[in-house]
Parts: sequence; structure tokens; C-alpha cells
Amino acid sequence: MSNTTIETEHATVCTLLSLRAKSWWRTSLSLKGLSFVVVAVSLVPNFPAVPVPFVVVAIAILAELASQKMEIIKGDAEMVRRSVDWLESLGWPVSNRDYPDMLVRYDDILKEASMLAATAEPYFASLEVPSSKRLLENVMESAWWSKHLCQRMVRYCQIFAAFAIGGSFILLTIALIGVDSNKVRVGVARVVASLLTLVLSFGLVNLIRGYSRFARKAEDVEVKAEVLLNSGCGEIDAIKLMQAYHLARAGAPIIPDSVWRRMRPALNELWKKKRRLRPESS
Repeated sequence: MSNTTIETEHATVCTLLSLRAKSWWRTSLSLKGLSFVVVAVSLVPNFPAVPVPFVVVAIAILAELASQKMEIIKGDAEMVRRSVDWLESLGWPVSNRDYPDMLVRYDDILKEASMLAATAEPYFASLEVPSSKRLLENVMESAWWSKHLCQRMVRYCQIFAAFAIGGSFILLTIALIGVDSNKVRVGVARVVASLLTLVLSFGLVNLIRGYSRFARKAEDVEVKAEVLLNSGCGEIDAIKLMQAYHLARAGAPIIPDSVWRRMRPALNELWKKKRRLRPESS
């Protein structure tokens, strides 16, 4: 098996692991949303309220289990991605100790990756041979993508939070001013409290901070990679920058696959233009 085939197969495994982690993340968020729906429906007149707390607690436990499962798979995906980055950048082989042991838990993914690897596109656009220059081009490309994807996610989370919080206060104001029934007021207040709790349970504040922090770090890595490329740095400086980027990426929130797919065509074109505009390419 050629090195190119090995690289593509490992990259495909990483992609499939990331997709599975995102699937568990969606499940966790969906369960949290379901908890809000249950609470809201329980406010309907004559709805049996006794089982509601038990249902909400059960859903919360399932959401937390799904979140923990996501974290485990995300960690494995990041481990594979780091290995692929080193393999594609410097030609360092993937660890024969950690990688096979990890794949025992994902034998179905390994089979699927073997079938998809033949048609998979290269993960990086660099045409350089494995070297410090290729490493810097790869990390600059990855950081550039991460910066734009995270900036988009910050906007999405801010819009969602603004609608949820703004809508809550509008509902509460209407209930306090325009409704005479105390029972209706109490019901609306409970819905508003549930909606605000939903915002907190989604972790929107932490997501906004996490995406913003990683976007700034990715931009810093991108700039440093550009400087090092133009100055012709040695391998040690390039490796340090890659490690710093790996550390920041490991602690960043997940980016939904739908956002990546939506932005992919435009970012691909913009990256091609950016590469042509680099000083050494002009």
C-alpha cells in the first residue's frame, strides 16, 4: 500500500470519527431541546403534571450520556487527526501502538474508510514534499479554515441566543402587561424560565467563548505560519507551531458538519486565490 493511500485512509477514518462525534453532539442537543418541549407541553391545561419531573430528569441523564460519548469519540478523532497531520506534513508514520488499539472500538468505521479512501480528496492542498515548508503550508491552511468556520459559528450562536433571550423578555412583558389572568401569567413565566434554562443547557455562552477563542488562536497561528514560511524557518519552529495549533484545536468546540459543507465551496475558492497571492507564488 502506497504512502498516499495510507494517508488518505487515515484521513478518512478521522473524518468518519468526527462525523460520529457530531452525531452524538446533535443527539445531546436534541434531548435538551426535548426537555424544554416536555416542560412547555406540561403547562397545557389538564396535562398530567406528575410524571413530568421524572421524564425531564431521564432526558437530562440521556443528554449527559450522549455528551460524554461525544467527548470520547471527539478525543479519538483528534488523536487520529494529529497523526495524519504529522504523516502528511513530515512523513512521520502513524503510531503502531495507539492507532490499532483505538480502531478496535471502531471496526465498522475502519471498513467504511477502506471503501471510501479510493475516492476521497486530499485533505491538504499543498504540493510540497514532506518537509517543514509543507508542514507550515498545511497548518496555515487548516488554521485559516478553522478561523472562518469558528467566526461563522460565533455569529450563529449569537443570533440564536439573541432570539431566545429577546423572545423570552418579549413574552414576559406581554404576559405582565397585556394579560389579566394570573394563571396565564404564571404559565408564560414558566415557559420563559424554561427557555432561558434551555439557552444555558445548550452552553451557548461557553460555545461563543470557545469558538471566539479558537478563531483568534487560529488567526494567530495562520499569521505566524506565513511569517515562518517567508523567513525560511527550521523544522523545530514549524513543529512548535503545529503543536500549539493542535493544543488549541483539541480544546475547541465541535463545528457542525452542515456549516462546513455550506462554507466549503466558497472557502476552497478563496483559499486557491489566497495561495496565488502569497509573495513566493507571485
